[in-house]
Amino acid sequence: MTSIGQQLANEGTDRVLANSNEEAKQILWEELMTLMRLQPLFFTSDDLQSREIVAQIMKQYCIHPNSIPALFRKASSKGLIEKTGQVIPSLRPSAHGRLIQVWRSCNETN
Repeated sequence: MTSIGQQLANEGTDRVLANSNEEAKQILWEELMTLMRLQPLFFTSDDLQSREIVAQIMKQYCIHPNSIPALFRKASSKGLIEKTGQVIPSLRPSAHGRLIQVWRSCNETN
């Protein structure tokens, strides 16, 4: 049974992804899959956003950095990644040291 909080989070994720440009979503998704292959044991949303193509796509399509976790939630709901249980301070200046999740690939061959 899904909790109300989980249900609301899923609905929010769906809305964020539904309102994003299809080409941008596809590129960001592919970059997340690449990141999973390059760093299967430890990665964060900062790692994804630091990739040059991701920064370009986010700027070109006016994608707010706060929408990136929706990709991670989607990958998690598909069983591709999971939280490690660790959080670290974000290194992005705009995040002001906010704690972010550390993720790992569920299958190192992804």
